[in-house]
Amino acid sequence: MKENWVIKKHNPKLVERISSSNEISPITSQILVTREIKTPEEAHQFLNASLFDLPSPYLMKGMETAVDRVISAIEDSQMIAIYGDYDVDGVTSTALLYNF
Repeated sequence: MKENWVIKKHNPKLVERISSSNEISPITSQILVTREIKTPEEAHQFLNASLFDLPSPYLMKGMETAVDRVISAIEDSQMIAIYGDYDVDGVTSTALLYNF
């Protein structure tokens, strides 16, 4: 089966403005524009994000219950199993969690 790539159209002036304002390559700027970044300021925020810019993990359903359960297991010296996917981000996140 042959795949056809569909490349979103972009605004070349916006790409150039974001590229020059943030001192990034036009290719990087084009990727940002394709991802709905519309201003040099939004691009700067995206490229220079910090942990404080992340949404609270407690917005995920069941997070409070999961945290309580892990705390309980640690307090009671219970074993905790860690399951992870076998792809790159799965192995990486599993290793980080294990080491933590």
